[in-house]
Amino acid sequence: MKNRIDATSIVAVIAAIASLMATIVALAQWLGLGTDLSVALITVVITIIVGVFANVVTDWIKIAKVLPFSRRVFVSYPHDAEEVATKIISALRQAGAQVWTFKERVRAGDNIQSAVQKGIADADSFVVLLTCSLSRNQQYELGLAQARGLKIIPVILEPTEIPSDLAKVLYVDYQRNPEQALREIVKAVT
Repeated sequence: MKNRIDATSIVAVIAAIASLMATIVALAQWLGLGTDLSVALITVVITIIVGVFANVVTDWIKIAKVLPFSRRVFVSYPHDAEEVATKIISALRQAGAQVWTFKERVRAGDNIQSAVQKGIADADSFVVLLTCSLSRNQQYELGLAQARGLKIIPVILEPTEIPSDLAKVLYVDYQRNPEQALREIVKAVT
């Protein structure tokens, strides 16, 4: 079973504490205890609750420190580069990245432009696989990524001319050493 820190757990703990405090105040008023005694009782109960939940909070902190921040990566590639794209996507996911690809996210009946725009809007970085030339879809996706100011990682898969708008961006040369290229791509986005 995986431990997860989520808003529901935190809200449940806060609600339990608030409910208990309200019960103590109501009980103190019913017993005719003074305000000072009510505050003292609330302080004691809060101290007990903090002691009881300290191990839970400590576990949450440990989990938060161990789990890396998950990067969101949009991968743009031409259909003829699917085999290499699959290797890159797999390496990114093994490194903990959340990867968006057209093939996995867009279904029949979906508005393609809206899906791509949302994928890029949700991304932290943009990996573009370059073959002999950028397809129209890749040009569109690259334009959106640049407009959003995403970190762009061009990956050269075969001899090609670098598009002018990527000329000043350091690229990864996959064709020379695929294993080294995978490490560079992962390092660039994580």
